[in-house]
Amino acid sequence: MPALLARSLAGLGATLCLALPGAGFAADTSGAMAASSSCTPLGVAERKIIMKAQVGVEALRDYVYITRGVWQLSMIDVTKNIDRWLNDAHCMGMVFDETTVRQNVALAAKMPALR
Repeated sequence: MPALLARSLAGLGATLCLALPGAGFAADTSGAMAASSSCTPLGVAERKIIMKAQVGVEALRDYVYITRGVWQLSMIDVTKNIDRWLNDAHCMGMVFDETTVRQNVALAAKMPALR
């Protein structure tokens, strides 16, 4: 029985290592970069947050809430970092409505936390 438990935990450990944000950010460098070499590539989470913020407040809040265990981000983190992420997204050539993104992030940050 202990051997079975050890194998199960080893498999879980491998799964958790793959779910850490560092692995996702480091592996995702294939995004289209602008001509400038000073662009900081956005990770998967940052790109998805910008896309969800374009869709609406509830889509953004749901994404942040559902993935909080994987990316370790909260709406507070999104609010603090959105300016840098939007600048990096512009530099990478990502197309989005910046006004809508900023409005939806501000509205989502004011709402009570999901439980």
